[in-house]
Amino acid sequence: LGGSLLGDPAAQAEYRRQMQLTARSCRNHPSLIAHHLSCNFFNPRYNQFPWALARDAKDGDGKVVKGGGEQVIDMGAKIGREFNPYVLFYGHADGNGGDISGANLYLNWTPMQEREDWFSSWAESGDYPYQAAEYGQPYWACWWAGGAFFPVEHAARYFGDATYTEMENAAGMQYYNVYDHTGWGNTPKGAHGAGRCTAWAKRTGTPSRRTRSTRRTAPRSGTTARS
Repeated sequence: LGGSLLGDPAAQAEYRRQMQLTARSCRNHPSLIAHHLSCNFFNPRYNQFPWALARDAKDGDGKVVKGGGEQVIDMGAKIGREFNPYVLFYGHADGNGGDISGANLYLNWTPMQEREDWFSSWAESGDYPYQAAEYGQPYWACWWAGGAFFPVEHAARYFGDATYTEMENAAGMQYYNVYDHTGWGNTPKGAHGAGRCTAWAKRTGTPSRRTRSTRRTAPRSGTTARS
């Protein structure tokens, strides 16, 4: 329904009808503690960063200011509470709408110390509980640069130069071709953290010994060339 939920009575009535049906179908479920209202509806980037995550923006008078996407989720939560006031309402990776703040949080190549400190400020002054809706290993786009795949170089950040020897001796890992990649791997932006891949690369410089992953004129035995 999107933004129509804010000002369209017909949309609100339909949403209320569906929410009532959902609440009724789940009314006897013993472990229902939260209701999921959206999935990547608008996915704000600000809610990934330590200084902003789970904090409300405020105007000069200290009044909370929310964007349209968050207002939509707040409206959905308000309607949902009419039928089940005993659970939490939230959006998957959709900022500070509802009862739980959320984002897709891929820390990618952020150094370990920064990872450990990421939630320190939130723990002291966060306005909401926080859910890292998608979280874990580096986002797949961040293994790429300029159409090339650099798993060994990125692994060397943590395991040093021995990574190159170990990978070259491993079956099927002798080298990696450079080939056109038209997906998000070439896009230096995005709320999944791909933007931070580019930002971190600028801070740290090109991964060491990057030429190990460039195209060669003939593949070694056991590898397949792609172009």
